[in-house]
Amino acid sequence: LLDLLGEQADAAGADRIEGRVTRVERLDASAADDAPPEGGDGDARRFGVETESGDRFAASNVVAASKNEVGYLADLAGVDVVDRGKAYLAVDERGRTGVEGLYAAGRLARKPHQAAVCAGHGAEVGVTVLEDAERPFYHDWVTPDGYFTDRGRNLPPGCEEIDATERRERDADARERMRSAFAEPHPDPQETHPSLEE
Repeated sequence: LLDLLGEQADAAGADRIEGRVTRVERLDASAADDAPPEGGDGDARRFGVETESGDRFAASNVVAASKNEVGYLADLAGVDVVDRGKAYLAVDERGRTGVEGLYAAGRLARKPHQAAVCAGHGAEVGVTVLEDAERPFYHDWVTPDGYFTDRGRNLPPGCEEIDATERRERDADARERMRSAFAEPHPDPQETHPSLEE
């Protein structure tokens, strides 16, 4: 599933960087000005993010989505960690923490540890980030031919109308991609719960 989501992000033009985050900190104004350009999108870069390999990035927002791991957020004042035998972040219903620009998604936001549930919550938190940033547009959907134009409405940016033949072709391509993605077990080993490890 993660591989497919990565492909989708790549196809949408996203910049993805693989790495384990070891530290997130607040940037003061002078540090934000000196921060490397990676991760800056024109918004105020409020956070410095450091990876295990020592790479540093500046970001206007951070979505924490680790599984019960919060140590990398220790330098952020105002993060409310809830300990219920496992560590979670206190969030509102849309994944916002008490730190402006810091969000939590999935298991870290105390959602059930199921891939579909966590992926759905991650998508909801992603939309929340965009809404909070007051982006003028963030949709990317495909509609049946005439959905907008037959009602005298302009086609929104990022949307497209396709006819039934094109829809069937895309559906067939998508089904084939899913079949090939799940035809063989994933090569990475399954993560075992620590209590079961010897």
